Amino acid sequence: LRSADHIHLLAMRRAFPVASYLFYALNNMDRRAFLIDNVGGMLSEQASWIGEKDVLVAISYQDYSPEVVNLVERMHGQGVPIIAITDELLSPLVQLANVSFQVEDATVHDFRSLGASLCLAQALVIALGHQLAGRAERSGA
Repeated sequence: LRSADHIHLLAMRRAFPVASYLFYALNNMDRRAFLIDNVGGMLSEQASWIGEKDVLVAISYQDYSPEVVNLVERMHGQGVPIIAITDELLSPLVQLANVSFQVEDATVHDFRSLGASLCLAQALVIALGHQLAGRAERSGA
């Protein structure tokens, strides 16, 4: 994430709060992050801004959002680096991603928590912050 020109965050339905948190946190770290939210059915238009020097962070859990899977397939075909946050090694996102994280959120009856997913998102942001701080120290900034 530290060397990407832009970070594009993609999630639908239950996974959307995780992407929303990452968008908030990354922008507070002065990283150029964009939330692909499909508002108004503009998914293709929002995705058209993704370049080969960018990275796509895609988040989806079983029953994987077809919009997310289709866009990840398209971006993979265009050579865009992809980071996946998902729930299983058999997720359709894993085989398309350069890096994938599998998260097992707690389930109570039909309610699935996002606790573990949000902890992972926070850990990724903290790790990036440490890397950026170290790079700033080395450059004398």
